[in-house]
Amino acid sequence: MITFFTARKIHGPGPEEDNDQGFSFPINGYRHDGKIILMALIPGTTIEDISVSMTDEILTISGHRRPLENVDDQDWFFQEFAWGKFHRS
Repeated sequence: MITFFTARKIHGPGPEEDNDQGFSFPINGYRHDGKIILMALIPGTTIEDISVSMTDEILTISGHRRPLENVDDQDWFFQEFAWGKFHRS
């Protein structure tokens, strides 16, 4: 059996660039017609914010989630999304 994404730690900063809190995004993977299909749910991003690469048989999904520009800091009641760079290999 093929094992994908064995590490659950998602590396990436929250509001501060040096923060190591990171955030997680779920991934589903399955085989269909001899192909491996992966689906990742990464809210708050667009396809332009995400990069997918493969090196030495390691698939990496990386990108950058940007904070909403039209909401002032003092207007937030709470924020559960982490902002910044992320990657999962």
